[in-house]
Parts: sequence; C-alpha cells; structure tokens
Amino acid sequence: MVLTSTFWKDEFNCERVVIWLGPATRQSDEFFQFTSEICSEGILSRVMGPNAGHFPRVFDAVMESDIEVDNEAMREDRDDILWLVQRYGARFPLYGAADVLGRPWFNRLWVIQEVCLAPNVVFVCGDHSLCFDCLRAGILFYTIWNKQRKSLHVNGTRMPLYDLVLKYSVHGDTIKVGAGLPEDRIYGMLGLALDEETKRDMEVIYDGGRNAYTRLASSAVKQDLDVLLFSQKTGSEIELPSWVPDWSAIRLNIPCGYAVLGTPLFSAGGRTINRPPITDVAQGSLTVQGYFVDRIDRVGIQGLQRDQGDTPIVQIDMISAAKFFDEINEFLDLAGTIGESHFQYATNQRLRDAAAIHLADGGLSSRKLPDLFDPATAQDMIEKIHHHVDYLGHKFLKSELIAWSYGIPRIIQTIGIAPLGEVDILHHCATDPVTAAQTWIEGVRDFVTGLIDVVCASSRVQLAVWYIRMRRRYFSEIDLTAQTQETYERLGIDSTLIKTREWEEYGSNLYKTVGRRVFLTERGYLGLGPGNMRRDDVVVVLVGSSVPHVLRPRGGSPAALENNTTAVASQSYPTDHAGSLNLNEDWSYVGEAYCEGIMDGEILRERGVGEATQFRIL
Repeated sequence: MVLTSTFWKDEFNCERVVIWLGPATRQSDEFFQFTSEICSEGILSRVMGPNAGHFPRVFDAVMESDIEVDNEAMREDRDDILWLVQRYGARFPLYGAADVLGRPWFNRLWVIQEVCLAPNVVFVCGDHSLCFDCLRAGILFYTIWNKQRKSLHVNGTRMPLYDLVLKYSVHGDTIKVGAGLPEDRIYGMLGLALDEETKRDMEVIYDGGRNAYTRLASSAVKQDLDVLLFSQKTGSEIELPSWVPDWSAIRLNIPCGYAVLGTPLFSAGGRTINRPPITDVAQGSLTVQGYFVDRIDRVGIQGLQRDQGDTPIVQIDMISAAKFFDEINEFLDLAGTIGESHFQYATNQRLRDAAAIHLADGGLSSRKLPDLFDPATAQDMIEKIHHHVDYLGHKFLKSELIAWSYGIPRIIQTIGIAPLGEVDILHHCATDPVTAAQTWIEGVRDFVTGLIDVVCASSRVQLAVWYIRMRRRYFSEIDLTAQTQETYERLGIDSTLIKTREWEEYGSNLYKTVGRRVFLTERGYLGLGPGNMRRDDVVVVLVGSSVPHVLRPRGGSPAALENNTTAVASQSYPTDHAGSLNLNEDWSYVGEAYCEGIMDGEILRERGVGEATQFRIL
C-alpha cells in the first residue's frame, strides 16, 4: 500500500503520463493518423472545450435536421460538424478504432486512476501518439458519424435498398461486411429498406444470386445509371449479365470517378435521365440511351502497380509510375499525328502537359485538390508533384537498370573476346610449344582474375539491392525529419514537397488508377479504361451517367460486323469508320472510362437529342 500510494502521488505531481498501448498495426496506424487529421481542423476541440456548454443542443441539431439552434455560435458549430462528417465520414477507419480500443489497457480497472490523476495523458502506439483529448475527439467523431440507427428509429427515415447495399458491400476505407449466401447481401437489407421499393421490385428467390442481383440492378439503374460502375469484373463465380454488379465479390471498389461513395466528380452524361432505361430481368438485358464516341484503336501495356513493401500506408511503385507516364506521352504523340484529332493538345504544349497530368490519375487530382486546398495554387502544386513523381520514378528505374547490368548473365553476354581459330592454335602449339604453354597459362590467369573481379562486382551490387529490398519490406519506417537538407539535394528530392498533404492526396489518387490502362481511339480521343479492355471496344456516353463507359460488341470483333452496314448515318463519322460498326448490335459491358475532353457533358452539348442511340447491353 505504501508503494501504491507513492506511485499515485508521483503520478499526480508529474508533468505527463505516457500510456503504451503496444506495437502498431496497419489498422492502428490508420486510426491514429485519421484522428490527428480531423483534430487538426480544430472543430472538435472547440465543441469539446470552450463551447462544451451548448454542445448537447448542437449534437441533437446534427442528429435531427428539424431542430433549430438558438444563436450564431451554435449554428456555426452545427454547420462545421456537418461539414466535418461529410468530408471525413466515409474514411473513418472502423477496424482501426476497434484495434486500438480493443487493447488490454482499456479493459483494466486501474485506467480510471491513471487518467484522472495525471495532469496530461499521451497514448503511444508504435511510432504514433495522441493526447487524451485527441483520442476523445476521435471517439466523439465516430459517435456523431454513426447516427444512422437513431435517424431510423426517431425520424422514421429509411434508405433505399440500393443505397443500403452500397453502404455494406463496397470497399471504402474499411472491409465489407460478410454474408453467408450471395443473396443475403440483398435480402439481409430488406428490413431496413423503403417498404414501397421492397414490395415493388424484389422477390425472394435463392438461385445463387442471379435473380436478386439482376432485380436490384434493374431497379437501381432507373434512378442512377452509375450502378454500372460497380460491374467491375472481379472474377465472379455467379453467372450474371455483364451490366449487373456482383455484390458478393471479394473486393468491390468505389468507382474511379468518385471522390467518395455517392459523390461523382464528373458529369459526362449529364445529371438527369431523359428516357428511363428499359430492363428485362428474365433476359438480363438493359436498353439505355447514349452517344457513341469512338472505337478504341490502341491499348497501352503499362500500368501503375502497388508498392510491394510492407508499409502501413498504401503506396505506388515509382518505377511503374515512370513507365506509365512515358507511355502516356507516347500516346499523346500518336494523337498528334491523327489528322482529325479532336484536341488542341496535339499542337499546344501547355494543354498537352495538362492532358498528361489528367491521364495519369484519371483527372482526380485536378478535380479534388482545388476543393481540398488553396484553389489559387492547387494546379501549380499538381504539376510540381506530377513531375517530381516522374523524376523519382526514372531515378529508381535507372538504379534497377544498373543493378540488372551488373548481373553475371548480363556481363557474360557482353563479353566480346573472339578466340583464335583451331588451325592457328594447332600451328602455334606445333611450332612453339613453350610459348603456347605460357600463353595458355597467362590466359587462364587472366580469366580467373577477371572472373573473380566480375563475381565481386556483381555480388556487391546484388547484395546492395537485396539489402535495400529487405529494409523496405521489414524496416520501412523512414523518419523524413531526420534527413538533412543536403541528403535531399544530393538525391534531387524536394523535402518540402513530399511532406505536404497535397503529395499524400496525389498519391492516393494515383493508387485508384492501379489496374487501368491508357487507350487511343481512331479519331484521337485519349483516356483510361479497365485493364480488360481491348482494341475494337467502343467508348460511349450514356445519358445520366457521370463518366463514359467501354462496351464490347457481342458479335465479336468488328471484322464480324463489316457485313452489317446499318450504322447511324445521321452521325458525322467517316464512312470507313461507321461502315464497320452496327450500333444496333447487342453489347457487353466492359467497364468505366475516363476520356479527356468529354467529362463535363461536351458530347451532349455538341450533339442533339436526335443523335442519341439506344444501346442494348446483355
């Protein structure tokens, strides 16, 4: 008791108590980083500190929109909290919070005294730390964000079934909720969905998922054509129409053209559906209004890849970025050689550079960064970061080439010593055997010496490569603040740039481009499409969808369609271009696309309603 009393007395009189929660995991790192980010906004510290007196009223106003607040300060707190939830809510690391709060420290009775007696408390988990108030703020944010259940029971509001399926079946920053049977991803949400929608559109049949998924897509596509963006070809074992998403897929990602789930960044097909799509659940068909853009003539072979290092934050492999950027520049050069190319970047260098930046990440950074950071400097920052990533990628690529050139097989291939002819050797041995023996001994000595030098040089380089890879994989935490400015300058790295939030945001946008490839159409359109697209697929804009789409003729390649000459003559396409396509054919859905120059409804404005085509997708 004496020791215990002394311990608590020392804790009461100390300046700060550090609480060790244990080693870090990827989930705990995400929670600590996310909490630090939302606390840096200064909103939660204000409502928990100076404005704590009226916070209960503000909290109720956030939960229920019909509650009015009394004064300007309360309205400001309410609006700021709503903004905070809108901006960060979809990113909340739920599994990270469970990881941290599930640590043994939180299940001990002693924690009450440790927290109450200490004047300042700091939680440390791995290399990350949070003060006590910051941890409280992170938990408070989750409480505010996770208001769906209260909204359901107090206000009686329910979500459409499609929105519920999106919420619990699509990967954002958390792992999707599991279900035993494919159909249960739909039927398990029926009790929470709008009663009218449930009775009108759904029929409970267990047939492996085809009926439930097709009926849901048929209902959802009439209100939101972007449901097609979730048909992502993830190796489904369920036989579904090409336009119907497989909600049981192991990983179903937020569409590339979205900032967060439910927030599109583009409006290629406008915001409204003029003519509702026609669906046939039995046949699995979707007939939708749209515009034919062009046929794909060339598809790239390079693509961004994930860094294979064991890092807590997902990163892009810089070498793949350099190769991908180089291929984009090649395609821009090819677009400039097309006589009727639609874009000014064929001759305007400034627009060409802007197009290269857009194609690198599908235009995400150019749309998102001006909203997240200073709009006046955002574009210049994007260009600077893009060129820096390209520079670093080529530095890494050069290092890889040097390491490859020092490989023993590569060195042997470069040896250019031609031996003497057999007749010359026999003649030399017969006429002067002593000199021949000396020459042979010197040759063996030179060969052994050279071989040792080659093996040593190759081993040093290969050992250095192995060491770097092992360090990146198992000891990947690098303290950027510990590096000197001279080190950065020697490597050609802008130390101020790589520590910015803009750099992090740009990297996350590039990460969403993993798996996509660049394409060039016959008339010079450039863009990004899914990895499974191929030459002779077509790019279309569907009315009411936020992004263009890639479709594939069901009859096979266009060579099989050349006998069908019923192309849409009203559209001003070259004869040889339209003559090989029959737009009245059936189509398969391939995936989402980004197409430079048509992402904001340009196609709809250039062509009238009369030029729209009905696409039948199976």
